[in-house]
Amino acid sequence: MLGTAIARGVKIELCYSQALLSDNPNARRTMISNVTQLIRVTRGRGLVFSSEARSALGVRAPSDVMNLASVWGLGHEKGKDGLSKEARSVVEFARLKRTSYRGVIDVVYGGEKPAPAPADKNKQTPKGQKAKGQNKRKADSLEGTPVGQSGEDRAVSKNQAKRNRRAQAQQ
Repeated sequence: MLGTAIARGVKIELCYSQALLSDNPNARRTMISNVTQLIRVTRGRGLVFSSEARSALGVRAPSDVMNLASVWGLGHEKGKDGLSKEARSVVEFARLKRTSYRGVIDVVYGGEKPAPAPADKNKQTPKGQKAKGQNKRKADSLEGTPVGQSGEDRAVSKNQAKRNRRAQAQQ
């Protein structure tokens, strides 16, 4: 049952400060036993470490919490994930639940579309880019292009254009 919950994405929060600050040795023993069993069953996936401290004495540094997790049987990388990646995913999931609706995550107003600036003909373009209308080949400058009966240009292959130029040169 716990494995299916982890597969669904449920996170389990492990609060360590009560076990560290408790005067009762049975409470510590029970906490350590429960945590080691959870680590064994979940294989370290979906665990979030937090202090839940009521005073500043119960809070530990992240490296101390990772070492504590390794003592309980969790690897160093999984302990780091339990402090950083898993905790962030819980907060991000809660934010998405609060701000999204039926697959729509967020509607962002992008502002007004700027009006196109008038193009200057003398304006230089950056190297590697060609100004509009300065292509390598222009359909108007092709010689030997046959004109249809309606007076409009038709597309001609390179070989046909070459034959047309040779025919005009021979005449």
